[in-house]
Amino acid sequence: MISNGCLAPLLRQASVTSSQSIAARESATTFGAGAAASTANAEEPTPPNVEVTFTKVTDGTGFGTADQCWLDSANGYTGGANADKPGDNTAADGVVCSGDYVEYEMDLKFKGGVNNSVRLVPSAPEGFPLSYSSGKGSFCRSEGQLSAKGYNGGGCTFRAPDGYTNEVRQTLWYLADNYGGKPLRGQTMTFDLYTGNDADGWAKYSSVELEPVTVISMTYAEASVDTDDGYDLEWGKDAKTLEGTLNIHADPIARRRPRRPRDSATALSAGPARST
Repeated sequence: MISNGCLAPLLRQASVTSSQSIAARESATTFGAGAAASTANAEEPTPPNVEVTFTKVTDGTGFGTADQCWLDSANGYTGGANADKPGDNTAADGVVCSGDYVEYEMDLKFKGGVNNSVRLVPSAPEGFPLSYSSGKGSFCRSEGQLSAKGYNGGGCTFRAPDGYTNEVRQTLWYLADNYGGKPLRGQTMTFDLYTGNDADGWAKYSSVELEPVTVISMTYAEASVDTDDGYDLEWGKDAKTLEGTLNIHADPIARRRPRRPRDSATALSAGPARST
């Protein structure tokens, strides 16, 4: 079964400013999901006049409603990203269920000057259990004088005119995948930041690593079986087999609602309780 689960990391707020120095010189770099050509000179890249900040808004949705994740401490998932059986108890506990979303905000603060272009390229390890969901809203969005253009592998290039000063907020949504019930801890991804332009090339000047997230899921499912209406079961007298077509459906396990107690008069007339 693939369960309804619920996603997420605590995402460390990180910013990149124009005053940051680069410890190691980078040249001809291929990084992350797309290849970015760096400048050929030996000088360290000069960061753009842009601060880039990521903040986690929520690592789960539906809390307080019937749609919230049921893999929580109330159902035996004892909570905590480091527990043996972590549960998703709140929308900000660093644990997210499969099938649920994590929402992040990315803030771009442009400080003027003549270098107002920045390229962001996501980089994640193989098997990373969070998938970017553009259906919930794209973070690569133009706004006013700020232009945004998608880059290979889910990245984005933002450009603003000389002297541009503004703060722009974009939203990113990630969907947690199902990995068969085993908690996946320490899951992180990175945004690599590039400066430059298409004519002279782009050089990586910094990276922002998002804070780790624990993704939980469930392996069990409720199965229902029915025969295909188009075929009758037939007895093969020679092979002594019963042949036909069966449909088996795996239904996600859902939170059980308690049965409403019957009143005393109904209980008396119904006879003794039977086990199921």
